[in-house]
Amino acid sequence: GTRALATLDGNFDNLEPLFTRVGAIVFFRSPRVDGSLWRTDGTPQGTTVALHGSLVDGPFEDLVAFGGTLYFFQFVNGEGDALFRSDGTPAGTVRLQTFNEGIYGNSSHVPVVYGNHLVFVADDGVHGPEPWKTDGTAAGTVLIRDIFPGEPASVAGFFAEPFVQVGGQLYFTADDGAHGAELWETDATAAGTRLVHDLNPGAAASNPSDLTWVGAHLYFAADDGLLGYEPWFLTLGSGGGLCQAADTHLCLNGGRYRVEAQWKDAAGHIGDGHGVALSPDTGYFWFFSPTNVEAVLKVLDGRPLNGHFWVFYGALSNVEYSLTVTDTQSGLTRRYFNPQGNLASVGDTSAFGPRGAHARSLATAAAPPPFIAQRRQVKAAGACTPSSSRLCLDDGRFAVEAAWKDFAGHTGVGTPVQLTVDTGYFWFFDSSNVEVMLKVLDGRGVNNHFWVFFGALSNVEYTLTVTDTATGAVKIYSNPSGRFASVADTSAF
Repeated sequence: GTRALATLDGNFDNLEPLFTRVGAIVFFRSPRVDGSLWRTDGTPQGTTVALHGSLVDGPFEDLVAFGGTLYFFQFVNGEGDALFRSDGTPAGTVRLQTFNEGIYGNSSHVPVVYGNHLVFVADDGVHGPEPWKTDGTAAGTVLIRDIFPGEPASVAGFFAEPFVQVGGQLYFTADDGAHGAELWETDATAAGTRLVHDLNPGAAASNPSDLTWVGAHLYFAADDGLLGYEPWFLTLGSGGGLCQAADTHLCLNGGRYRVEAQWKDAAGHIGDGHGVALSPDTGYFWFFSPTNVEAVLKVLDGRPLNGHFWVFYGALSNVEYSLTVTDTQSGLTRRYFNPQGNLASVGDTSAFGPRGAHARSLATAAAPPPFIAQRRQVKAAGACTPSSSRLCLDDGRFAVEAAWKDFAGHTGVGTPVQLTVDTGYFWFFDSSNVEVMLKVLDGRGVNNHFWVFFGALSNVEYTLTVTDTATGAVKIYSNPSGRFASVADTSAF
């Protein structure tokens, strides 16, 4: 039942036929050098040349059926790369738009039918390779959006990933010049063309490829700058994109911001932090044990003051880790990196502005200036008694109190909240606004001392007074106004 319909000179190994069905007719290009366009109805007599090719013009490219009609691209010598609509006859073949001459032989237009439009990639010589659409008319063949303003390519020629349609959206890979090649979506309008997720934050590219839709997920391969090139998926239709609660991330500021932590210890082991929410804006991560808090972070809406969302974090750990904060509304991401041995607190008051995350991909926190510490001796009390201003740690041996002074000169005492036997935090102005977190660890098995760690989410002036009720020894840590400090005092007591 297999028979030849026609004998063509040439070799299909050199030029793909691009079989494309339009109604009852299948169009294809011949393997000859001129790449003529053929048509067949499945019979030998119905297999004929539809449009003759040329040795000076390019072969027929990117054949696609749209609205019961054939569309294709062809390089026209001396003019450029042109989009045609055709019924398969010379008289019924119409040129819709001619694009940049330099695109021929060096790109794929990856056309896809999307509702009442054909969406494709093209370069008009002004905007570089960008997403375009046509409704089948010359007037309706228009640029969707200049994603990378000017001549640079946002969807790069030969390397363009095909558009994948999922429901009412098209997903594709593009580079806007600020966030590298990342996952984008479009509804074929300028307003509806947006970044989905800046997976490798800032100018670095995650290069999503092999986009594949299965069920409720869009699968693809990408490099987030931490784990290398790995498989990923995007959950589609998940309640407007808000952060969904999970053990490995925090959802802050009404679920708009998703925060993830990845750590690497001195032995090279890696893992994900486990998130614990403290308030709508604040949470912390533990790495190795639920009782050992490693980093605390909050996202505040500072737009009434400077038009930005603010990110603050404080560390109780000096292992290597990164904190990745994603704005689920814009897909933009900010990543903060802490190198091994560093202990940092950060106040980023321009983290997410009117246009999302600003350009730097990594915000590496410098080690804070030396803290101011004092020692003194009081009468041993025997055991700590918790109160509205006193935190009791290490099974009640250590009493911790906080006093603050704001930028206007007002003073007060911190209100403590116990988290674990060894760890707690203080709030100064509002119970939902964590200001400083502190833990006391028994390090006597290592260096014969008790250790004090604290990480600040506040840059107001404050003092932390830690008292060993068993010996009467007191250690006072003072933070000047304007400083964010994380401290690891491994010889405190």
